[in-house]
Amino acid sequence: MTIRRPAQSETGDPLLLTPGPLTTSTSVSGHDARLGSRDAGFLRINRMVLDKIVELAGGQGTHVTVPVQGSGTFAVEAMITSFVPRAGKLWCLSTAPTASAR
Repeated sequence: MTIRRPAQSETGDPLLLTPGPLTTSTSVSGHDARLGSRDAGFLRINRMVLDKIVELAGGQGTHVTVPVQGSGTFAVEAMITSFVPRAGKLWCLSTAPTASAR
């Protein structure tokens, strides 16, 4: 009879085969929980954060939090396409110096 054990990282945590910071060595990242996006612990923490955001906004029973994965630019684009009607207009204020101010 063969006993199979889950692969473990150098810290004894489960070995996660995902790209990004989760796969960095402890000399780079230090010891952390290394939760994967489908781990029960991660899902519990994620649900708590999403519910708390709705609570802070006073939207219990009428609103939900929808996380978007991507860069900050991606999140801004998602908000613009969600909140600005098709026939609506968006005013963008830039604080970057103009060519005449340089």
